[in-house]
Amino acid sequence: MVKFTVIIPAYNSLATIPATIASLSLDCHRDFVQEILVVDSSDAPASIEYLVAAEARGEIRLISCATKTMPSIARNVGARAALSPYLVFIDSDVTVTAQWSRKIADFFSAGGLAGAGSVTIPPHQRKSLLPLGQLYLQFNEFLDTAPRQVKPFAPSCNLFCTRAVFDAAGGFPSIRASEDVLFCLKLSRLTELVFLPEARVCHIFREQFAPFVKNQVLLGRYVNIYRRSINPAAFYLSGFGALLAAPAITLIKFLRIVSRIAGSNQSHRMAFLLSFPVFLYGLFCWAYGFIQGGFSDEVV
Repeated sequence: MVKFTVIIPAYNSLATIPATIASLSLDCHRDFVQEILVVDSSDAPASIEYLVAAEARGEIRLISCATKTMPSIARNVGARAALSPYLVFIDSDVTVTAQWSRKIADFFSAGGLAGAGSVTIPPHQRKSLLPLGQLYLQFNEFLDTAPRQVKPFAPSCNLFCTRAVFDAAGGFPSIRASEDVLFCLKLSRLTELVFLPEARVCHIFREQFAPFVKNQVLLGRYVNIYRRSINPAAFYLSGFGALLAAPAITLIKFLRIVSRIAGSNQSHRMAFLLSFPVFLYGLFCWAYGFIQGGFSDEVV
């Protein structure tokens, strides 16, 4: 039977990570999970105390970093320390759903090398506009209504692969955002990245407006930066070229998202309409970040 290591990067995650760990236990994970490895760089005493206590209870294995560590680096640390040759990456703000671990174990047992599961919203946020807007902005390609298919990339909050292909891809790049896209693009050159909608996690989204805006700007900025790293000659990604191209790029992004949600189900379509003002504002923030990235000297 395949048993995998679950790797969770964490930083001052006390508000969400207890639910993450509890959901793994409710999923009867010990049948399929060799260990839950938390790579933590918290500086909040309460967060540190909780994780130390969770390790003492045998719920997790804890690796403590001396300084604040980017999620990409924390994931690489976890991959190097994992006891299993099968690696599963989730975040400290997700909860797994029933049969999640079995679906991933079955995938590996069948010879799968790299895959990703779907992302949905937790029950307590299903009527909250801010979380819904974030779901459709960030995870519209990975809703649980999408079919099983091969993807070029997937979010690192529900991503899995063998250690062999992880090492061959070189691990996650040291970048604050879009590290999952860059890693998966390398991974996809080595093997198929299979999307399994039935391996579902619930992402606990931000519920404060200012952090929501900041995150969308950050995501847009790093989309530009990673695209320039892939195609440095593209005039529409740099300086005033990015400024002029941003409306067209944002419109294309908007139309793609709408088409995906239109093809989902009635529940998602109604939730999208409900959260549309928040979604639209977040999209404009993303576009602003994209333009910022065009004037940035940062490289991957």
